[in-house]
Amino acid sequence: MNELPKDAVVVTRPDGTTIDDPSSPTKKLIAPSKANFREVYVAGKQLAANHFWQDVAPAYEALHHFGTYDFQRDKATNTHFKDYVNAANYAVGVYMAGIGYGKWESVKIAQTYGFPFSSKKYDENARKLTEKGWDDADKGKWQ
Repeated sequence: MNELPKDAVVVTRPDGTTIDDPSSPTKKLIAPSKANFREVYVAGKQLAANHFWQDVAPAYEALHHFGTYDFQRDKATNTHFKDYVNAANYAVGVYMAGIGYGKWESVKIAQTYGFPFSSKKYDENARKLTEKGWDDADKGKWQ
């Protein structure tokens, strides 16, 4: 098993449950200790009343490489943490559900962005984690 970053924590929902992630060394979704998925959801929710074109700049700032909720990258140290890729994809789903996009739309927007910018070209695992984040947010688990 590879050594996890020192600040790695298992993501725990407010109800105390964890999120399965078969591709993680822990078999649970891990994120940096600073990750706050309630905050991710609320940030998306703040855009819910906007027209979609008003969402583009704030969503880009929140989710793009080194964005506020891009948990796989640390801007201060210019470091990429492969163990947090799934947390970043999960955050995309949580954020997009907060805005009010449907699951299909959220995945398609993420895939469209990911194709030219992601080293994995937005793979199947990324889709699953985005959908899982969206599902959890849609079910009220991050409110």
